[in-house]
Amino acid sequence: MKLSNKLNPKQQTSLVSTLTAHYGDDGLARIIESAKQVSGITKEASDTAAFAKRLQTEQMYRWLENRETPEDVFDLLKLNKAGYKIFDKPEVNSWMKYVDTYNKKYPRKKMSMFYELKVRFDEETLVNMLIKARSVPSTEAIAVRVQAEQTQRWLTNGKSPEDVFKLLKLNSAKQKDTLLENPLFVSWVKYTDDFNERYPRHPDLAISTMLKHFSSDTLTKMVVDASKSPSSESIAKRLDTELLLNWNKNGDAPGTVFTLLKLNKAGDKLFDSPLLPTWQKYIAYFREKNPRQRVNELSILRKHFSDATLSKMLLEAEKIPSTKALASDLLDDLVIRWMASETVPTKVYSWLRVEGTAENSVARGLYDSYLKFYKQHVPDVAT
Repeated sequence: MKLSNKLNPKQQTSLVSTLTAHYGDDGLARIIESAKQVSGITKEASDTAAFAKRLQTEQMYRWLENRETPEDVFDLLKLNKAGYKIFDKPEVNSWMKYVDTYNKKYPRKKMSMFYELKVRFDEETLVNMLIKARSVPSTEAIAVRVQAEQTQRWLTNGKSPEDVFKLLKLNSAKQKDTLLENPLFVSWVKYTDDFNERYPRHPDLAISTMLKHFSSDTLTKMVVDASKSPSSESIAKRLDTELLLNWNKNGDAPGTVFTLLKLNKAGDKLFDSPLLPTWQKYIAYFREKNPRQRVNELSILRKHFSDATLSKMLLEAEKIPSTKALASDLLDDLVIRWMASETVPTKVYSWLRVEGTAENSVARGLYDSYLKFYKQHVPDVAT
């Protein structure tokens, strides 16, 4: 070919032209993309990948010389016939590269990949295509880029975070176990922030949208679980704070949140619940934001559990390091309540399950203190 070009300088034929004539633009692009993926430490593998990249550059310049627009190349690569499986075609990466090459050559005529796709697919279809493409390594880059352009369009048009949340299928029940680790979710949270910055009169917490699709207990568990993973710890911390803010903003008292988290249905496993610490944090947050409103944890617990059940739970929780301090404080508070109501010692003895316990047990210590108080203040009543 070099000899032919030397002998006929006015009718030079490039390798790309020859290959295109034989395989077509789409066929050649497909071959190039396949060759670019060749990996290995051998010289042959390295040479193949390098040659493919050089050949692709020549293909780009050939299109430029022919003044092909990105739309023209889209058709030349027959991506216009791929339908919703466009991202399954390796040629789509060649098209992305040409869009960049074209925009660099003609900065005043810049073309958008998103624009080209949006005129061919409705919004929901394109979103689903991009979600799928983003999960495939070979098409992740183009999917991320198109989604970024799509996001900017949504912002310009004022599309609400809730609408985007549903479009991205983040409201699906299947998402709840891995939602906070999903890159799409992280992008959506960023979109919510950008939306609030652009439209400050209508701020919308990410957690507010999520609570329209997941119950408080389900969402809180999702946040707690995500906080245990390094990849989602940061976003979980943010959402944990937003949960507290949202409940307080809605006027939910700690007693209401206790029910929202379904802690009232935890039975004697209350202190094993991973949601209990969130409730405790909310009590502290509520007290800080509403200093004039008195909140007592024990009073809330006694609305849902009998003193017998509560005593049993607290004595068990007192044995566990992570709940020892809380249980100890609540036990002291409970005994004080019994003192105030002058509860007969036989009931206290039964509730604390003193019988058979060691002399130095917590239960016996509490009972002895109570009995001493009772005899001092109610001397004429049988014990």
